[in-house]
Amino acid sequence: LDREKPQHFKLLNIDLVVWNDGAVEGSQFGSKKDRSKGAKRQHGTWRVFADSCPHRRAPLSEGRVEDDGTILCSYHAWRWDGDGDLCNVPQAQSSDEFDRIKSNPKSSCNAFPARVVNGLLWVWPESGSDARIESELTEVPIMKLPQEEDASIDEDLVVAGPWNFRELPYGHDYFLENVVDPAHVPSSHHNVVGNRYTGTTSLSMKTTEP
Repeated sequence: LDREKPQHFKLLNIDLVVWNDGAVEGSQFGSKKDRSKGAKRQHGTWRVFADSCPHRRAPLSEGRVEDDGTILCSYHAWRWDGDGDLCNVPQAQSSDEFDRIKSNPKSSCNAFPARVVNGLLWVWPESGSDARIESELTEVPIMKLPQEEDASIDEDLVVAGPWNFRELPYGHDYFLENVVDPAHVPSSHHNVVGNRYTGTTSLSMKTTEP
């Protein structure tokens, strides 16, 4: 993921924008041309919002990640912080007018709980205060790797491969049916993760109890 710009993703048919709120060292809100030479963006936190500006519903994924770590809508240049709270309205003529706009609950972005575990970004597919609590109380369903103390899988069963992402034109239910059918892999993914001429053999399966 590119920390310099917002990116659109679709999760369970929900349009989301994924972005990082890391600020650029020594920089404030303004043109990227004004950055100090050699200044780098800090790592920050990955944020996930509904891909819809609360103001006029323009896609936030078509906006910008500013140097102060805010996300800017490309339609009217309104900005929000990593928590989804409105932090600037250029058209507001006074601080009182901005405060009035911000006091409206609808001015906040629809933020989804998210966290990075083992290099993967996990997103809770609901928003709101209850969703934040539920996501914090729910353990990410991952296998413990061999180098961890409470490993849940033997090292000889782990095959390390490159990270990759592919957008597929079908739903998660169809995809799950596909990946739990290992017999199709060498045939459908010839020369990628198998060989249709030498790999389409019988499979030996062993069921174990946890």
